[in-house]
Amino acid sequence: MKLSDQQALFTKNAVNLIQYLTESLGWKVVMGEVWRREVTQKWLLEKGWTRTLKSDHLKKLAIDLFVWIEGIFLDNAEENKEIMASAGNYWKSLHPQNYWGGDYKKLVDINHFGMKEG
Repeated sequence: MKLSDQQALFTKNAVNLIQYLTESLGWKVVMGEVWRREVTQKWLLEKGWTRTLKSDHLKKLAIDLFVWIEGIFLDNAEENKEIMASAGNYWKSLHPQNYWGGDYKKLVDINHFGMKEG
């Protein structure tokens, strides 16, 4: 599959996720970063906000979503992981290459939804 075809599939999945969160769960969702430049990834690594230079954002295969439930913002914290798990599970059900940042072992990233290339 060409990268552009996979990016189109990722976009379709992201739209389905946003519709699920907003229409089925009633959450307010704001889109964050999808595409990221290499210089930004390097800066995030220097700041300790990422652990890699190989983010799927560089390939337009990841999105960060910011969520409010009943007016309360869910920040990217461990204590909100259980609440966001329904979003992560739905996301992973859309495609076998989809992954959720809430499953990371060493970094809390519950707002991150990605797709492995390939």
